[in-house]
Amino acid sequence: MIERKVIIDKVVELANNKILEFASNSPFSFIIKPYMARLINNYIGKLDNLLKPIEDKDGKIDIEGILSESMDNLIIAQAKKYNILDGIEIGNGTIKISIPSFSKDLVFDTNDIELLKENLMK
Repeated sequence: MIERKVIIDKVVELANNKILEFASNSPFSFIIKPYMARLINNYIGKLDNLLKPIEDKDGKIDIEGILSESMDNLIIAQAKKYNILDGIEIGNGTIKISIPSFSKDLVFDTNDIELLKENLMK
């Protein structure tokens, strides 16, 4: 069981690392890095709202169990775009976040989720 704030902080850290990895591929990507960071922050705000209802009275969440089940489901799910989270496609082992106006995707896979889980359990 981990506090919701710690989960959000670790997700922010993972997202920032992915953005740096993405931006290092080309000068153009580096230029749009601030835009991508703000976009990711908006999605993280939505994640925070999704976590609030499942925290216990102490503000903690069984994130290890949730991430384990999510990774299993992510691998077997067919890719599908979700209107509730505009610009996100989930399935086939990845979570893709479309970067509007730039025809680019920021991609998280099961390895990223496992890394997040490991960092949360430290």
